[in-house]
Amino acid sequence: MIGAYSQGVLRGRYIDSGQGGGLRVEAAGTGFTEETDTEAAAEAEPADNGESPSAAYAKVQGDGETATETVLSFTDSKYWGKEMILINPWHLLPEDYEADLEHVEYGHWMDSCAAEHLKEMLSDCRDEGYSPLICSSYRERSKQERLFNNDVRRFMYSGMSEEEAIEETAKNVAVPGSSEHEAGLAADIVYSGRQLLDESQEDNETQQWLMEHCWEYGFILRYPKDKQEITGITYEPWHYRYVGTEAAEYIMTNGLCLEEYLGVVDADSGYEWPGEYEEEESG
Repeated sequence: MIGAYSQGVLRGRYIDSGQGGGLRVEAAGTGFTEETDTEAAAEAEPADNGESPSAAYAKVQGDGETATETVLSFTDSKYWGKEMILINPWHLLPEDYEADLEHVEYGHWMDSCAAEHLKEMLSDCRDEGYSPLICSSYRERSKQERLFNNDVRRFMYSGMSEEEAIEETAKNVAVPGSSEHEAGLAADIVYSGRQLLDESQEDNETQQWLMEHCWEYGFILRYPKDKQEITGITYEPWHYRYVGTEAAEYIMTNGLCLEEYLGVVDADSGYEWPGEYEEEESG
């Protein structure tokens, strides 16, 4: 059985193999699952100012691209390293992607391009008298699948149908393959005195310091409140993504999200969920 869910701008498909092995998920707009190879092309264009590559570099010429194919790579600039990979509901991280992991603290790991910068940010934040705490960092794909499937089961136990449970889960738990945690580029950081992941995180001084200074260490607040229709993810005032200091400063100073900065906006900002669930039987 193949069904499709659609909630807000987070749209995708779930595939129940009927073998009890959990869910395989396909991101809307890509036209592929993790078992299907795809091709994509990007067009290089001149930088706007002669120093920083413009967002036009990342214009994508059609659907089906994987995250690593979304951004061009330039050998003469660290700017276009893996930190610029776009990972969202429309751009899945390849299943065979491997992060170069480095330990940060207390059993938390990040990709080596981000780890030292995260350590420095946490240290400086604490030196200022605040109390940041990492509550999530790198996750293996299998863990992301467990998180997603556990929430699906939890909602089903509460009385929802499988379809309803998947829709409800997708509001707040990233579809496997669309989580930046799987790349080792994101960390969820909370105030140690309040570890609940809700909007109240933005009210404490620790989080406010992080929001103000994260760009200095190459991090951005990845899912801003006013960009939900573009990112496809609800507001998360605790989710910090490493993109490098140059990009981070530009993004945070200009009030952008990563999709806008790269010029790769797949979501229709005018989209409204029709409140309907479509299902079709597979052959």
